[in-house]
Amino acid sequence: MNRYLAKMTKLLPFRLKSPMIIVVGILLNGVSFLASAQTFDSIPALRPTVPLSNTTRPTYAPIWSPLYELSGNSLFSSSQSQYVETSLYEPYNDFTRGWWDNIVEEFTYAGMSNTMVLTRAGVTENRQWDTLKTNLIPAIKRAGVYGNIKFGQFEDCGAWAGCYKSITGNSTIDWSDTTTMIKIFWDYCVKRFHDFMPADLWFRYNGRPVWMGWGSGGINYSGNVSKVLRVVKARFKAQYNEDLFMIIDQAWKKNDPTITGAEADAYDSWFCCGNAGTFTAWNNYTIGVCVPGFQDYNSDGTLLAYGADFDRDHGNKLRQYFDSSITRKANIVIEEGYVDMREGAGIYRSPKWDYPSQYLEIVREFVDQTTTSRRFQAEACDSFYNKTSTNTSVIYSSRKLDVGTLPAPNYGWYVGGTDVGDWLLWKAPLFASGTYDVYIRYASSTAGNLTLLMGGKTDNISLPSTSGAFQGKKIISSRSLSGNNDIKLSFQTAGMQVDFLHFDRIDNVSVINHSTAPSPSISGVKILTALQGARIEYFTPFDNCNIEMNIFTSNGRIIWNYHSTQSVKGVHSIDWAAANNAQGAYVVQMTIRNKSGGGSVASTSRCVIFSR
Repeated sequence: MNRYLAKMTKLLPFRLKSPMIIVVGILLNGVSFLASAQTFDSIPALRPTVPLSNTTRPTYAPIWSPLYELSGNSLFSSSQSQYVETSLYEPYNDFTRGWWDNIVEEFTYAGMSNTMVLTRAGVTENRQWDTLKTNLIPAIKRAGVYGNIKFGQFEDCGAWAGCYKSITGNSTIDWSDTTTMIKIFWDYCVKRFHDFMPADLWFRYNGRPVWMGWGSGGINYSGNVSKVLRVVKARFKAQYNEDLFMIIDQAWKKNDPTITGAEADAYDSWFCCGNAGTFTAWNNYTIGVCVPGFQDYNSDGTLLAYGADFDRDHGNKLRQYFDSSITRKANIVIEEGYVDMREGAGIYRSPKWDYPSQYLEIVREFVDQTTTSRRFQAEACDSFYNKTSTNTSVIYSSRKLDVGTLPAPNYGWYVGGTDVGDWLLWKAPLFASGTYDVYIRYASSTAGNLTLLMGGKTDNISLPSTSGAFQGKKIISSRSLSGNNDIKLSFQTAGMQVDFLHFDRIDNVSVINHSTAPSPSISGVKILTALQGARIEYFTPFDNCNIEMNIFTSNGRIIWNYHSTQSVKGVHSIDWAAANNAQGAYVVQMTIRNKSGGGSVASTSRCVIFSR
């Protein structure tokens, strides 16, 4: 049983600040359908991580960005970088497509639903921001996980001094110059981010987009920071018709005593002095900030003594902090630096951990209580045996595993050059107790055989030839899994190529047989046949709601996106026409947000819509 899930049962009664998540079924012509098994050339889409209840644990989000500390991260190719916790993926060059494909895959592997993008305001858009704008959305779409990961803004306000100087010529920020500070805060920070990031990808807490900032420095705080915050919040409301959820730095709160809950929703105390993190309670919210470890480095990659340093203790520090966040009833936990190699604070895959995916898996245990789906990329396995002990192309990683690059449009990597006796192992990934179908995406010019060890049982698998093309196939039906299980794939035939294994949970979908439209007692969706698609009926439990609906193909490609506003609660409907009158399996994902505050309802169907 998930160690965090066990803890949750002790924390009732629930608090009701966070959204309620409901997984529902759908109805077609009076008959309910579960998602049909995907056959030879199709694998189910990766589904978002759906917590059992967000009311019993914090919402987690790590801070990340390209060029987090260094332009091109040149430090990490230094000859003296043996101390640095290097990433499994190489080269660590965030100007390349592969870096983006890898980080999106890592987010997905760890079950991260929310992340915080580090930004730095400037009069002109910097290289970091240009790189993100160019690469982020295409990478999400290539991975087929658009909508699964949400993005909030974390502003490194320490960069504002440079921006202030470029506008005024003065090196010290003066908060009494509210005109300039509003321009920096709004035009070059909040508006720039939210104009770029699609609204359906915003990280929201209690239905409100999340903004968080680090200390800015400066003079004349008192009475002026609160004024700037009020203006920025008002402009956000006027521009986007949503209320910003603002988490400010402790220095702002300390130096401007006029700040109230009207200007800021919460503040944080960062971390310091050998501790894994802090918790700060104010205005009925508790905000946590944590790191798994901390070790600063000199520019040549050698160790630098620093007061905040502390050892990771094989992941125990992060686990202990997560445990504390539950008992402290934190609302949000922010992890300081997902990609922060420069300060030894990252949780990316690394050969320096006990096993490469160790910290991704620790996060998964914390955020995933239901395990709707999991995907295990071959090139990212935690250990392996390669008879030839080669990686002649040095693709994805320099370790001695033969990896190749997949073609457009999705790209990615695969493991090839396999011999009889070679194997791949993923170390102790978590599965919530349930029943799973297992799929493989592979290529082979001949028929071949594999063995798959999971949950203490080994299955012999025979696979037909794909004539060298990558295809998907279900290899195991209805396997019961629970807890942390090693997954080991062994090759009994030479020459096979493997892209990934995919586990799709099939027992956690409730089918709602509505003879009438959804009622106030059941927030869900109802699918009715239409001439060339479907009519989707849904119940809104709030007045004044924002409606967001996405329809995905079975392989995770979003094909329809719908935004609307409903002013009155009740039953509503929308017609959807399937492209090209195609008959097939689709996924309907819908979120209803209360614009007046008070939460949201998310409904995801895993059922089949047959367009006629």
